Amino acid sequence: MAVPEMQQELLPQSGPSESMSSLRADAERRLREFCGGKGKAVEILSERTFSRPPPTHDERKWIAVNFYCIDKGRHTTPEGKEAKIASLKELVDKNRLTQDEFDQAKAVVLAEP
Repeated sequence: MAVPEMQQELLPQSGPSESMSSLRADAERRLREFCGGKGKAVEILSERTFSRPPPTHDERKWIAVNFYCIDKGRHTTPEGKEAKIASLKELVDKNRLTQDEFDQAKAVVLAEP
């Protein structure tokens, strides 16, 4: 069975007054639409919020979401879980995920049926 490619979406606040919960809800909606357009379901592995450092001087918060588009109703096999964890580890090695984010995402993968 082929393991889906993990993807990342970066979304900014529409303005400083937008709440983080609203930003998360918008991110989830956009990801469902993206994966739904492929006839798949979205599986979110991890997310983090951050501010852009200088020199951009962008005061908005951003959210980074790591996700898969998976077949609807699919259950992950042990081999699929290993591949997902390996791809998460690669993100840690590339400094795109922190160790805490990796640990949280790994727990999500291991809890899958």
